[in-house]
Amino acid sequence: MKEEWRDIEGLEGFYQVSSAGRVRSFNKAKGKDVKGKPRILYTKANNSGYLLVWTCLYGRKKALTIHRLVAKAFVSNPEGKEFVNHKNGVKTDNRVDNLEWCTRRENMAHAHAKGLAPRYGVKNSQAKLTPHAVKRMRLMREISPSMSYKNIGALFGVGEGAARDAILKIKWSHIQ
Repeated sequence: MKEEWRDIEGLEGFYQVSSAGRVRSFNKAKGKDVKGKPRILYTKANNSGYLLVWTCLYGRKKALTIHRLVAKAFVSNPEGKEFVNHKNGVKTDNRVDNLEWCTRRENMAHAHAKGLAPRYGVKNSQAKLTPHAVKRMRLMREISPSMSYKNIGALFGVGEGAARDAILKIKWSHIQ
């Protein structure tokens, strides 16, 4: 498949994105080309692993994720879905044939199916507890049943609900 280039919405004439997931800029001065050849921009991964490029227009710098630029330029979105999914699960593979529009629910279901987003335990990026902490919480409640979930949670930096769910094995049920 031949690489195709399209203008980036809002940055027309200054920046383009390709079907292969590359971004290039054109040097312009007062609307005229000054150096002829476009320049391919360097990319950098953000904290989530998605590739970014930095653009600057009229003194305003902006970081843009490449997968969204490619999807907006090349992938139709008739249902108006908000998220972009990497079909093969590789966040740095921004080729047009690897991207699709999806809902948040579809995106999370895909990530869980591919094993990219564990649902439980310390491998979950939002986990505040460790297996050791959960065991200690359960032991505390066993030794002192009158101690409230709220007080136990406060000792471990979580709320009453998180403490209750961990102690009653609603969450963290894989820890014995």
